[in-house]
Amino acid sequence: MYTPPNRYWAIANCELELLQLHTNPGSWERDLQKYVELHKQGRPLMQAWTDVEMSVVSAKHALVIYCPNEWNHSSLIPPEIFSRVLARSMATHIDPNDDVPVVMEAEPATCVDPQLHLWIPKRKSAKIAKRKIAKVAKRKSAKARRRS
Repeated sequence: MYTPPNRYWAIANCELELLQLHTNPGSWERDLQKYVELHKQGRPLMQAWTDVEMSVVSAKHALVIYCPNEWNHSSLIPPEIFSRVLARSMATHIDPNDDVPVVMEAEPATCVDPQLHLWIPKRKSAKIAKRKIAKVAKRKSAKARRRS
């Protein structure tokens, strides 16, 4: 999750989660997927980043300030290129050598959403909560069918 001006933490296995996403062409998620794929193929970090050619607009969209959950893709920027994504978001043109100092943090157990001021559990917990809600809804609908 990005916290202005330069703090960031990535979720565990962010690269695996990135590769599992179904993304739209031209989106920041697709750009990062392309980077991960190129880097896994053995390209050096700088060459993979240069080949991605992420736009300034995509870089700005990648800086999600909300806690990660199943509705957003916050914290999926690989830590090794976050400083470059942040620099690109501040740029007026694409320069692959842009870089800014950043503060990398460990993934917290819970997250305070700056917009909602709520404690939000990590992604895994949110998925479990979603399943529980679905089970309760099924039970309620079954009970309603039995009554009618």
